[in-house]
Amino acid sequence: MDTGGIVEEHLVDRFSSYGNTIVAVSFVNVLAFLIAILDQDVRCSLNDRRGTVVLFSIGLQCAYFVAIMAFRKAELTLRHSKGETISQPAITYFARLHIARLTFVTIVTIMFSFIAWHGFARSYMLDIEN
Repeated sequence: MDTGGIVEEHLVDRFSSYGNTIVAVSFVNVLAFLIAILDQDVRCSLNDRRGTVVLFSIGLQCAYFVAIMAFRKAELTLRHSKGETISQPAITYFARLHIARLTFVTIVTIMFSFIAWHGFARSYMLDIEN
């Protein structure tokens, strides 16, 4: 019994799920950072390392972006390795889904940058006032 096709199909689904999971995790990271930075004690403790925090978090978002690209490449490789032809509407759908994932991660990165900039700027202004 040849189960190669079944295993490949499961891997394709898994790679697609991993890509979706990374998008969700990147969004949750930004929300967690927003909640944390609203606390004055956290803002004050991060204020000394604000550049490191922002660069690390943007680097993490870039790593998510690269991981999504890698999962997409693996997904396409497995889909085409079976020699099956994929219909044009399916190709269009997969391409749009991939673009939506990358766009969402990019928007989340921009949101994080804005939240971090605004939070640290507010913290700095509060320190000047006190």
